Parts: sequence; structure tokens; C-alpha cells
Amino acid sequence: MKAKRITTILGLLISAALLYFFLKGIPFAEMKEALQSFQYAYLVPCVVVYLSSFLVRAARWQILLAPLKRIRFTSSFEVIMISWMANNLLPARMGEFVRAFVIGKKESVSATGSFATVVLERVFDGITLVAFLAFCLVTTGLRSSMKTHTGAFDPQQVGILAGVIFFAALSFLFLLFLKEQWALWLVDFFLKPLPDAVGGKIRALIQAFASGLACLRSMKAFLGVMGLSILVWICEGGTFYLLSLGFRMEVPASSSLFVLSILNLGIMIPSSPGFIGTFEFFASESLALYGVEEVLAKSLALLAHGIQLVPVTLLGLAFLWREGLRLSSISRKETLPKTEGSSP
Repeated sequence: MKAKRITTILGLLISAALLYFFLKGIPFAEMKEALQSFQYAYLVPCVVVYLSSFLVRAARWQILLAPLKRIRFTSSFEVIMISWMANNLLPARMGEFVRAFVIGKKESVSATGSFATVVLERVFDGITLVAFLAFCLVTTGLRSSMKTHTGAFDPQQVGILAGVIFFAALSFLFLLFLKEQWALWLVDFFLKPLPDAVGGKIRALIQAFASGLACLRSMKAFLGVMGLSILVWICEGGTFYLLSLGFRMEVPASSSLFVLSILNLGIMIPSSPGFIGTFEFFASESLALYGVEEVLAKSLALLAHGIQLVPVTLLGLAFLWREGLRLSSISRKETLPKTEGSSP
């Protein structure tokens, strides 16, 4: 509980700081004009394209969960929407744990195993985003524009750091699946400074965690998950592309993939529920590299965040209500999956 409280407070502080930098010096009258000038005929297609990414996520999660249990597409979709809604309303990215809890209750799937599939999903997402970022840096003129960039971050350094983290994570997951004893030896090495009781619990959790990595056994499943991961982020990138059209921005189509990559790698840092502040900051900063004027970049960031927050939160709450669950009761439950039993 103490770690959760620290993460929550840190996230709120980071979000507040980035929101301050986002709002600093904004000419609000000009932003109002920019939002009014947006062609709202693009709004419905934006929402449809964004929500379609969750249909693809649901199909991907079915593949990841198949070695544990074959679940219905509708169950996968509903639980994913519930987890994204929880990320929007609860601190410390609790939606990932909510997903393991709800699927365990709904389908009697091992909570630890299902949580492992969520982690594996995040690693595939990270590798896909790093690949998109590398593609944009190599095939466009961004590298030259970055030489004169005076913003708060260097996209190239973000990409390199994220790439190292995600490929290291995927390598460890493969090691855990293929050579569990070697992986556990590595875990034991890093757990030495911790008390035996704490280290023992972490080790047991990782051992149980390995059951959720069974999809790595099949090359067909691996390639299917990788292909669907690419499709997920193309759908989300399409949302930013449609928004740029609505604002009549003169930017290449690839800019949507770049903004998407920087934004989603950026919001990995601790932040408030719904990524308030972090979303706006990284979206607008990445658009600035394409020469988009500040008011338009920040207007698009606000509208994009609204599109991602409102429909998902409403759908997630509706599905949660249909399951007979309440967000307040879920948030009070143990946030880490148990290592025993088939449900949380």
C-alpha cells in the first residue's frame, strides 16, 4: 500500500508539472478559435477509428489467453474496455490489475497467468511503438529538424531508451518461458538485497507468472500477436491523422505515427488517472517538431485526449455495471494477482 501511495503522489506531481508547462503562455482566445474552426465532420470517424483499435486488442488478447483458456471475443472486448476505463479513473494504472481481476471473475482464468498476458501485451506494444518511431526518424526529415529543436525532450533518446527497455523485457520473458531456472537465477541475483520474505513472494509470483507466457511456444501465435499489435497502433494513429485533417494541418501522414509513439512512450511515466497533463504535453511537443504552431498543436492534443477519455470511460462503466461490479469495490481489493487458485 505504501508503494502504491508513493506512486500515486508522484504521478499527481508529474501530471501537475507537465500540465503547467502545457498551459503556460497559451493564448486561450486563439485556442478557442482553433477549436471552433475544427471541421467536426471528422469527429465521428475519429471516435469510430479509435474504438476499432479495441476490437483488435480484444482479438489479440484472445490469442494471448488461449493457452490458459479460450474465451469469447465479447468477453475479451468488454474486460479490456473496463480496464481502460479503470486506468482513466483510478491511480497508478490500476486498470491492468482490474483486467486480471475481472477476467478471473468472469471466465475463471488464473489471475496471475492473465496478468502475465497483459505484461506481454505491453511489451509487444512497446516494441511496435519503438519500430514506428525509428521508421519516422529514418524515413522523414525529422532528424534534421531535431538539430534545431529546443523542446523539453529528445525523441531520438526517448526511442533508444524505450527500445532497450522493451527488448530487454521481451528477452527476459522468453528466457522465463524457455529456461525458467536461468531466469529465476537472474531474479534471485537482483532480489538478494531484499528481505527473504519479500524476495520469496516475488519469486513465487514470477514462477506463477510463467504460465501466462505459453503463447510464446507457437510461432503462429507470436506472429499473430505481433501483426495485431501493429494494426492496433495503426488504428490509433489513424485518429491523429483524421484530427490533423480536421485542423487543416499541413503535415505528412507519418506524423500521426510519430506523435502516437512519443505520446504513448511518454505516458509510461507515473501520472494522474487518465494521464492528465502527460498526454497533452507529449502530444503537443511531438507535433512541434513538424512545425505545427503552438495553438494548433495544443488544440489537437486537447481534442484527442477528449476522444480517448470520454467514449472509453462511458463504455467501460456500462460493461462494469452489466457485470454487477462497482469500481469502488474493485479498487479496494488486493491490487496484485495472487499466486494460487484460478481466480483472484
